[in-house]
Amino acid sequence: MYNFLMADLIYDARKIMVYEDLKYLSDFSGKPANFADTLWSKLLKYPDLYEEFLYYIDHKSLKDKFEFRGYFLTDIYVHLLAEYKMFKDIGKNGSECGKEWLILETFMEMTKLMASPDEYIKKLDAGRGMDIM
Repeated sequence: MYNFLMADLIYDARKIMVYEDLKYLSDFSGKPANFADTLWSKLLKYPDLYEEFLYYIDHKSLKDKFEFRGYFLTDIYVHLLAEYKMFKDIGKNGSECGKEWLILETFMEMTKLMASPDEYIKKLDAGRGMDIM
């Protein structure tokens, strides 16, 4: 017979609600089926980034408090938007230009930056030329 103590059980209802919101946004944005689970596991790996996502869920905007090697989520968001406009803009915005799609992609890209900073920073800085302020 199993003996479970309730003291050993930790239930965080907020995390379950945030996970459900992530799955909804992922489905709504047309992301592949496993995207939400992949991003969720990465968000749990980086608590500060999870807090940023939690802020987005609550306020529908980026807090931009979290910074990694001088880059904020807004930097990645703007980079992705510019990349979309440069390579995919066909005069009619598809799902890849929707705010939710870009936000989810921004969080995923931040995890890529954190996993391989030197490689990813080259990608972010490519093509900026002399327009850097």
